[in-house]
Amino acid sequence: MKYIYKRKNGYGIQKIINKKNYSFGVYDTLEEAQYYRDYFVEHDWDMTKRLEFSKRKNKNKKEPKNIYKAYGEGYEIRKEINHKKYSFGTYPTLEEAIKARDYFVENGWKIYERLIFSKPQHIVKRKGKYHIVKVINGRQEHFGSFDNIEDAKDEVQFLKKCGWDYDNMESIDDTVNDKPMFLDGVCFKSFFEKKAERNDLYFVLNGGLQ
Repeated sequence: MKYIYKRKNGYGIQKIINKKNYSFGVYDTLEEAQYYRDYFVEHDWDMTKRLEFSKRKNKNKKEPKNIYKAYGEGYEIRKEINHKKYSFGTYPTLEEAIKARDYFVENGWKIYERLIFSKPQHIVKRKGKYHIVKVINGRQEHFGSFDNIEDAKDEVQFLKKCGWDYDNMESIDDTVNDKPMFLDGVCFKSFFEKKAERNDLYFVLNGGLQ
């Protein structure tokens, strides 16, 4: 890995400048070292910052903005919106957390999208089909079956936006050119196909197709 070298206590960044080898810090993980290596490259190897992020010089260094060490493993993205703190998911590596954070920044920190990059859950494969199931209020609910995993993942993301309730679809507030994004056909297709196909408890309790 260019400019990065494995050390006993982490990963070091080194650069030869004017025929002299300089250290740009030692970092806990390869992902951190790659992130800061890219930072130094973008800043033309600014010598005034070369040890600013190193754990040897700053044991209490902070992670990149909005990214925090998770309580278990990985890195969590957090953001305060309207005086309320939200988690935008936990990621196994710093690099993945940075990419996701950059997406949220570029797209205005939409709350309903905050878990779109989380590892897909609630998908079970049975008899060649991918079923979406989730325990709600102590009961296992079924949210349809799909022929391939990608369609199931897309539906899970949609369900997260709707709060796992198709009746909340109208609560999604996202517009482009003053037109609601959820009217682009994708969500409507999911919504109506789901009501037409389902014959489970949800269908019965809601009085059939409405």
